Amino acid sequence: MQIEALLRVAPGAHMANLSTRPPSHHRSLPGEARKSLLKWGGLLAGLCALPAVLMLFGVSFEPAAANPEEIGNLKGELSELDIAHQWLKGSFLHTLLEWTAACMALFVGFLAIAQYRLTKEIALPVIGLALICAAGMDAFHTLAADRLMSSDTVHPDFMPFTWSVGRFLNASIQLLGLGIFAIWLPGRKKIPAPVVMGMGVVLLAITGLITYAATSADSLPQTMFADSILKRPFDLAPLGLFALTGVALLPLYYRRNPSPFSMALMLAVIPQVAVQLYMVFGSDRVFDSAFQAAHALKTLEYLIPAIGLMLMFGKGHARQQAAEVELVSARRDVEKASSSKGEFLSAMSHESPRLLGARRWFACRTPHDVPKRTHDAPQV
Repeated sequence: MQIEALLRVAPGAHMANLSTRPPSHHRSLPGEARKSLLKWGGLLAGLCALPAVLMLFGVSFEPAAANPEEIGNLKGELSELDIAHQWLKGSFLHTLLEWTAACMALFVGFLAIAQYRLTKEIALPVIGLALICAAGMDAFHTLAADRLMSSDTVHPDFMPFTWSVGRFLNASIQLLGLGIFAIWLPGRKKIPAPVVMGMGVVLLAITGLITYAATSADSLPQTMFADSILKRPFDLAPLGLFALTGVALLPLYYRRNPSPFSMALMLAVIPQVAVQLYMVFGSDRVFDSAFQAAHALKTLEYLIPAIGLMLMFGKGHARQQAAEVELVSARRDVEKASSSKGEFLSAMSHESPRLLGARRWFACRTPHDVPKRTHDAPQV
């Protein structure tokens, strides 16, 4: 009867357990990871939205260039260099932001490859190559925009076109690299160093050729539409790729390789998407407020993985120090045990002649003689 009662209760209890089990999408990330992602992700989202809020209240991030009439009136008072500086304030700020982002991306790229040499995590060189490629594209783009790669006049659509191409390459390499190497080929695989170097050279060559072709092209596709809701429709493609990587691949990559760097990659998706949103919906000309805000946030986009890699280095160093402390403690225990063993063997070697003598004395007597002549035995 008790067994039948248990059988009647068990299905209901089983269904109750199933009803209280969280849905599968809630188990996509561990609890602590979700808390950290929500905490820091909310902070980053607020930081990325701050320029838009300030622009709604009339704050402008566009450099205030002098009017042509004012410069014409001041031609007698200003030198040609000062007049050029007045005209090129926006270009100077753009160059400063681009080179800052390019240097940060280059630093993080080489740092990721250096970390790969220590951990052999296969996604690190892929992310590093994507960042190095982005740094190269930013550098070529800036040099050409400043007329340092060519003395000829640059096409008006050159800057927005090369920006869109560079962002698309960065998002594509990150998406394909994480999808192929980190998901379908787990971290136990290894990439030879010559392969990593060859891939880097090829990607940099591609970015250079694209930039040079755009510089020397007679015509480029129109990329900015000031009167449309989508100011830069070409930037929708990298926006979708960044969002797809952040939603589909990076959580899976974190579950397989939980580390500060994989968490930083998920957080970096927020400024990546924000940069593209500023460009798609806000920037209708070069050097405007949305343009400068997007370029500033791009530096933040590269800074977050750098922080993750530094934390990863710090944790690795802490583990190494803990292992060294354990090794020293184990060595002391071994030395102590060896010393105790030596003392024991020394005592045994001192007592063994007397024990052997007693054994020989007993061996020379018959069993019937031993009880009668135990007083003749030597003193032990």
